[in-house]
Amino acid sequence: MKTIKNALPLLAIIIAIVSCKNDDDFNAILVEGPAPTSVEAQIEIDNENPGLVTVSPNAVGAASFTIFFGDPNSNEALIGRNSSATNTYPEGEYLIRIIATAPNDKTTEITEAIVIDFTTEPEFEFDFDFENTTLEGAFDFGAPIEIVDNPFVEEANMSESILRIDRGAGQFQGSGFGIPELDLTTPDRVVTIQFYSTIPASVSVDVKNGLNGARSANVAAEHTGSGWETLSFDYSNATKAFEADDPENFQPLPAEEVGIYTQIQLIVNGAQADPGVFFLDNIRKAASN
Repeated sequence: MKTIKNALPLLAIIIAIVSCKNDDDFNAILVEGPAPTSVEAQIEIDNENPGLVTVSPNAVGAASFTIFFGDPNSNEALIGRNSSATNTYPEGEYLIRIIATAPNDKTTEITEAIVIDFTTEPEFEFDFDFENTTLEGAFDFGAPIEIVDNPFVEEANMSESILRIDRGAGQFQGSGFGIPELDLTTPDRVVTIQFYSTIPASVSVDVKNGLNGARSANVAAEHTGSGWETLSFDYSNATKAFEADDPENFQPLPAEEVGIYTQIQLIVNGAQADPGVFFLDNIRKAASN
């Protein structure tokens, strides 16, 4: 029993020495350890709640994250691992700053730029292009048409495939093709077409093959020759398109007589005789309110 009593102080000294050594090793790790690495952030912009942004940072070796939203109306957020922070922004451009902090207080910082835009994409009730399709019911009278790769891909038109029109020499050379049902009985009767030309051009568009006997309608628009332009054709102010043996051709078409159509016919620079090459794409009609 005496021997055991004498051993106890020695055991306490050994435990204290080991404990002090472990503390020294832990403190050394805290001081000498690296700063966080592989810092990144998942940033989600909520399309249903305009301006609401969720920031979810992640890093190797980080114990916490400080997020500066770049919005002068918001405070920074301090969060732990596997956590997220949110902020609601007004419209504009912002730079989010994220600081990852290790247990030893060493830090690594990244920034992420975001754009908050409340502009909504227009909705179309009719949207016809030439991607992954074939021309149905195509015809021409001196202006053959074909679907080709877009040789003028730019911000104004990023489509891969468009329609090429090879207008021959002579007056009133034109062509046409079938389309899905285009309903022009709605209050908004504006049809837009993207058209490419390097010379000023008058573009005349007939909508034809009206359902239930609807009269063919014509509207023309002017192109300035600047490349891709979006032309608008308002069939609220249409004239009666040419039809054989109809004495009312080119007379104003009452709005109530405009209908639903399944064919488009185009004539470019009808009264002129010069040939030319033109392109068109994206025939659209906005959804009526």
